[in-house]
Amino acid sequence: MIQSRASQSVSGSINSQVTSPPTDPFSVSIVIDLLLAIPMLEPDLYNKAVERACVNPTWREAFIKTLADMRYGLLQYL
Repeated sequence: MIQSRASQSVSGSINSQVTSPPTDPFSVSIVIDLLLAIPMLEPDLYNKAVERACVNPTWREAFIKTLADMRYGLLQYL
């Protein structure tokens, strides 16, 4: 009887799951990934974009939502 209670206790704890925290679809890391995908991006523009992404969530969202072929145009206004 004691053995069966112990096995029930162990099996009950195995079923619990750890969930990962929600991810921000407009995070700075997403901006960095998009910047790294732009061929021949000048280091100066890269640095300005990362700096802007760190301090301006509105710009960060706009950059992420902009179509890929139009992102370089946004960078030229930095």
